Order: sequence, then structure tokens, then C-alpha cells
Amino acid sequence: MNNALIVRNVSKTFDKFKLDNISFEVPGGSIVGVIGKNGCGKSTLLSVLMGMKESDSTDTGIVIGGVCLQKDEKEYKKKIAYVFSELPFMEKISAVSIGKYYGRYYDGFNQKKYEALLKQYGLIDFPGVPLRISKSKKDIMNVSDFSQGQKILLQLAFAQSYDAQVYFFDEPTGNLDVEFRDKFYETIRELAADENKCIIYATHLVEELEHFADYILWLQKKDNTTSKFYYGSLDELRDSYRLVSGDKTLLERIPKELVVGGRLSESSNELLIRYDEAKITAKINHEIRQHMRYAELKEIMYYVQKKEIIKESGDE
Repeated sequence: MNNALIVRNVSKTFDKFKLDNISFEVPGGSIVGVIGKNGCGKSTLLSVLMGMKESDSTDTGIVIGGVCLQKDEKEYKKKIAYVFSELPFMEKISAVSIGKYYGRYYDGFNQKKYEALLKQYGLIDFPGVPLRISKSKKDIMNVSDFSQGQKILLQLAFAQSYDAQVYFFDEPTGNLDVEFRDKFYETIRELAADENKCIIYATHLVEELEHFADYILWLQKKDNTTSKFYYGSLDELRDSYRLVSGDKTLLERIPKELVVGGRLSESSNELLIRYDEAKITAKINHEIRQHMRYAELKEIMYYVQKKEIIKESGDE
């Protein structure tokens, strides 16, 4: 399978923050979830990948479909689309007019497809006919009248209306309800079904990535420098850890070198451990295995970043 996106040596330095030497490759037809604590540089990375900010490294290479951003920025940007939490378009015009005004800047933008998608997403009643606040012809609903969810769908419709290869999503669903998210995830999965395309999806809602992500790019910040902590499949990441729940006597029998972190309290006790079936057999007995389960991504991220066993009130 060919790579839809190749990223080499992306670095970006600000006054009190540095994104350091990020490299990864994304196979076509894949969805990459970008995770990390708030302020670790997820949005900065996406800005560099979209050509909105320049990498500081002289040997950076960002390539989509054989086109390198550093060598042919204009052609590269024809191959990307994006959906942000904040609308990047003017808002005092109708959804239909957004396509007519901005679509001319994108090769192959299909206004008919765009309007069909607007109708599918409930943003217009009929192709070419904007929604209205009332029956009066003067009361056309502008984009500024849309809800947050409608503005996200507007961007999604626009992004799907020309032949992009890499789609960037930056915190698009943070304040939206569960029903909307489920429909949104389904659309994303359909978009990534094309093996010539890929999706880069940055979010602080780590749990949503378990619905659709194939790969995880985990950024970690230490001493104001962010680097790549993990890049690989979601399944491999989850398979590298287990969560063990039980009484303290049971948990104390787990070798300390396996423990990543955990929580001890009067009501519940759990430890996240590193898991390698080939190496762990002699260290973990059958009784402990009975209290072991796969950890969710948000649990892995939480305990790995804490790097300690949290003792709550009532514990010494």
C-alpha cells in the first residue's frame, strides 16, 4: 500500500515552546489520530503540515502524492482539505454562496456536489436555495446564524467537493453532542475508504479515536519541548498495556518494573502495566491475569502521562 502522506523532520520553535523533529508516514486509506495534552503542539503540527506555518528544519520534507510542500507549495495545497473547530470562511453570506466565493480558489471544485452535500447535511432545503429564517425572501439564513454543528458540516461539505488527498481535522467535535459525533464519525470512515486518501485528526477527546482511528500519533511535551512519543497502530498501542483491578494485596504482587501508573483508593484499585506476552508469562500468575483487561486509550494516556500511582484520601 502506498503512503498518502510522508512527513520528515518537522520542527517549529516559538519563544517558550518547541516542536521537535516529528516524522511519520501514513498509508493510503488510513486515519491517524493525533493526541497529547493541551498545549503540546497538535494544532501547530497541523498548521505546518497544511503549509500555514513553516518548519524551522532545513531538511524538512512533507509529501502528498509525490508533491513536496517545500518544493511546490501551490500544487501541494491543491491536495489538502481541512475542517476546524472555528469556521475559516466569512459568515455574513449563505452556505450556497460560500461555495461560489471560495470554490473558485480550488481546482476541480464541484458546486453541484457541494450543494448536494449541503442538502444531505440539512444545511439547505434544495440545491441552490439557501435556508431562510422566515418565509420572507429577504430573510436568507447566513452562515453566522448556523449552530456550531452546522458550521462543522458546512466545512465538511466544502472539503468533500474537490479532489483532496489528505484531510486535516483540528478539534472539530469538542463541543458537540454524541448523536452528532456518531454521524460525523461515519462520514469520516467513508471518506477514508478511498485508498488514495488519508485523514489526520487532532483531538483532546481521546476516546472518540477508538471509533475510527487506524494509527495514533502521540505527542508528549517535556521541558517546553514536544516530541513524538508513539506512532503506530491503535491496536498495537492498546496491546502493549493492560489494566489490572483488584485489592492491594493482589496488586502488590505485580513486579514493579511492569507498572506504569495507577490509582489506589478506598473504593477501587487499579494499575496500568506494560504487557508483552512473550516476556510476561513468568512474571504474572493466573490469579492476576483473571483481574486483567485491555485498557482504553484514554486510560493509557492518563496513566502514562502521570507516571505515578495516585493515592486518594484514606490511603497512606
